[in-house]
Amino acid sequence: MRIPYSSWLLFIKLFELEVSTRKAGRQTVTSYPTALKAFDTLRRSIVEHLSQQDDLLKGEIEADESYFGGKR
Repeated sequence: MRIPYSSWLLFIKLFELEVSTRKAGRQTVTSYPTALKAFDTLRRSIVEHLSQQDDLLKGEIEADESYFGGKR
């Protein structure tokens, strides 16, 4: 993907703020598929980094947009 450095920084911030992929695409002036690939790349990078740090995440794991936990 050819995404400018400044757009990557914005994608990272929007990912951190849990902004939807569609809204992130609009805010970075990129297409939805590009924003989706960027968010997927960020997710995979996080999972890869954590798998090297934590024995709990060794082996095959699934990372998606699911959230588990209830309201208090």
